[in-house]
Amino acid sequence: TLRTEGRTTAGSAGRNRLRRVLVIGEVALSLVLLIGAGLLLKSFLRLRGVSPGFDSRNVLAVRLALPSKRYSNRESVAMLHDKLQSRLMKLPGVESAGAASIAPLSGPVASADFRIPGRPAVSGKDIPTAQYRMIDWGYLTAMRIPILRGRNFSERDNATAPLTAIVSDSVARTHWAGQNPIGAHIKLEDNAGSARDIEVVGVAGDVRLVDLESAPEPCVYVALAQIPNGNARWIANNMFWMVRSSGDVGGLAKVVRREVQAVDPDIAASSTQPLDRYLSTAVASRRFSLTLMTVFAAAALLLAASGLYALISHLVMQRTREIGVRVALGAQAGDIFWGVAGEGLLLTSAGVGIGLIAALGLVKFISTMLFGVSSHDVVTMLEVSALLIATGVAASYFPARRAVSIDPLVAMRE
Repeated sequence: TLRTEGRTTAGSAGRNRLRRVLVIGEVALSLVLLIGAGLLLKSFLRLRGVSPGFDSRNVLAVRLALPSKRYSNRESVAMLHDKLQSRLMKLPGVESAGAASIAPLSGPVASADFRIPGRPAVSGKDIPTAQYRMIDWGYLTAMRIPILRGRNFSERDNATAPLTAIVSDSVARTHWAGQNPIGAHIKLEDNAGSARDIEVVGVAGDVRLVDLESAPEPCVYVALAQIPNGNARWIANNMFWMVRSSGDVGGLAKVVRREVQAVDPDIAASSTQPLDRYLSTAVASRRFSLTLMTVFAAAALLLAASGLYALISHLVMQRTREIGVRVALGAQAGDIFWGVAGEGLLLTSAGVGIGLIAALGLVKFISTMLFGVSSHDVVTMLEVSALLIATGVAASYFPARRAVSIDPLVAMRE
């Protein structure tokens, strides 16, 4: 009887082999996509766990553009700054407020060369350089950037006081290794080619100013009230205010804009948003890549599971008479179940094996999109393989249960 059954179904053997090949291909493809999605997810989570060097919670970032004709020198900018800061600090719930020429992760960058008096002269690429920021005495406090040594700027660091600067910790470690930089002097080239002699009064914590993926950039902060006149137009075009609130900043934006207009109605607030949004923007491209890969991986996994389920169900239907005969001859339920489920596990295992080989060659194309994760992360590959095998078990389980429940008398009549 079984030999006769085999002859009647021989014509579909070729089609069944093709179905098996397609299911194996679906499993392999889904494995590759799932490994890619897993690597991107781990990379994204690690990037989100990176400390930017400042506390963005409950901080409103406001970018102002001042009329260039009326704010063309240091004194006019400083006067506007003092008026606005005084008003902002009186707002209910405001803990601190400060201004800077560029906000971290906002896009613009600026750097300046400097020299250290008393050390051998250098030229070309050997000249020390650092990110350059003009800030007031409230900025580091509002951003909660710690002062590691020395002091913060104060209202005493005005236009008539000795020139002062704060350097980041990476600058201190690089140029004053094992020494205390407080009281040291630098020749900072931020004045149209002519260097200014500035005393270092503090060391601040490192901040990721440009992106979250790179190491924190070395930075030199100069007092806003002591900037060269030539830099006044620069900060007038890009004056970032950071306003820290004791609670949510959702309702603070309207109040801050009202205070800005009260000081000068011609000032444009081009951007008013929570500082958290800068962090979100910094990882936006990675979030998009992760979402796209996850969608394709989920679709591939669904296709592989449904394809495997359909194939095993089809094979059970084809073998209904055979299974009935086997049961009649004394086959146990476990033998029938694993005979069917084993087919699904075999196909899944074959797809996983092929997918792992393909993944080893293909994941290198996303290596540039990873952060803190190897493109050949073994843990991710094992986790995804286990997920696919579990999916194969689930897809094979219900057809195998149906095979076990086949009535041999009914099956023999078909």
